[in-house]
Amino acid sequence: MPQKAITTLQQAVSVFNLDLQRERFVPSPEVTKAIQDHSSRLQSEVLRLNMIIDDITTVREKLVAQLAVHRSLTSPIHRLFPDILSEIFLRAAERQRDPDSTDMAQTIACVCTTWRRVARATPRLWACVVAASAPELDRYFRLFFPLSLDGPLDIRCRDETLLVDFWSRLSPYAHRWRSLEVLGDLDVLSALGHVRAAHLEDLCINGYGKPVPKMPILSLEAPRLRRLRVYLDALDNDEQLLVLPTSSMLTSLVIGVDCPFPATYVLPLLRRCAATLEHFQIDVSHPYVHEETFRTEPSLEPLIMAALKSIDLRHSACAILYHVTAPDLEDITVMRGADYLVDALAVLTSRRSPSRIRHVQMSIDLHADISIDAAAMVRALEAMDSLETLRITSFPSPDSDMILRRLVCHDDAYPLVPNLREFEFPGRLVLARLFNDVFVSRKEERMVQGRTVAALKQ
Repeated sequence: MPQKAITTLQQAVSVFNLDLQRERFVPSPEVTKAIQDHSSRLQSEVLRLNMIIDDITTVREKLVAQLAVHRSLTSPIHRLFPDILSEIFLRAAERQRDPDSTDMAQTIACVCTTWRRVARATPRLWACVVAASAPELDRYFRLFFPLSLDGPLDIRCRDETLLVDFWSRLSPYAHRWRSLEVLGDLDVLSALGHVRAAHLEDLCINGYGKPVPKMPILSLEAPRLRRLRVYLDALDNDEQLLVLPTSSMLTSLVIGVDCPFPATYVLPLLRRCAATLEHFQIDVSHPYVHEETFRTEPSLEPLIMAALKSIDLRHSACAILYHVTAPDLEDITVMRGADYLVDALAVLTSRRSPSRIRHVQMSIDLHADISIDAAAMVRALEAMDSLETLRITSFPSPDSDMILRRLVCHDDAYPLVPNLREFEFPGRLVLARLFNDVFVSRKEERMVQGRTVAALKQ
């Protein structure tokens, strides 16, 4: 600390301090003048020290900045080979908030000349064609499209007014399409020119309005298509989905419809890809638009889906369980299921016993005043010896205690779903004791009648 400031402070403290105030000190005019003189000298020192501090702070900031430069120059990242740096850039681009954009690539290219050179030499960084306006599309083609070279393209058209221009400008490069997402009126989509996208793997169609009879939703040939997502306002008949682009390699299918519809409308499309489909999902966005839940009778000859691993359904779509059988099915998710969900699940599991189902998550729609048959749920669970996770978030049944009683493990009786490790069930106060019995009896792995019962997580 500067000596002058210390001396000035000591002089003032030795003469004037708080002890005088505690003694009800009243200064005379001469003393007041002395206090003011000391105050002026103190204020001058404060101003002088502030200037010194500002100068020191400025110098310190420059020193810190220079240190950062030194650390940057000696950073290991400067010794990375360009191909490794390129891979790091690609990982960073995948993890950005909107991976379907070139924002991260543009940011990376602004860091330094080396990064800019590497980024511009990495075609995959510039391969995502996303546009929400005509100027944005023009900018992409002018600045970034040449950097993508001949690499695969991920295309996202999120403005229906751009659809025709988008399609016409990109269709000459259809052989490079890897993924495609389009949004538009079904009239406009069906009128787009025919395109063969030989390497397209992922397709998403957001269509609204009425479909054009006997016309394909999108005139697209994609022999390597693996993932298909389709979102429509309504599904009016069982031929509507047959005009969708599919392939013999399709493994994932998602169908989203606003209004409930008979699940049998999906069967023709499922039949076409039954041999390869590993996951399918059917969403009903507004299940209460119609009171009818479109219950159907079980198929006498259900569709065999040999590769299916997981099903994800909403509301009336759960009726599809009446019409399929899947020997390797492992995961079932049904949310807001219709009142016949449990019966459909029992039919599905009865077709192959024991099943390989390992995870079930379900809830039954509470919108209507319904009562579910707990005995049917028990029949379904009896065929699920491999079940490890059971999550039921709503189950409107007066006999739900029947399920809990069958889950309790006794020394002389093999329990329901012996491999169960995680369990969730809508609790009521009257069931608290049964819940406790289930978890206490299965707290640890045990042997019952020569067979193993897994430990249930508490």
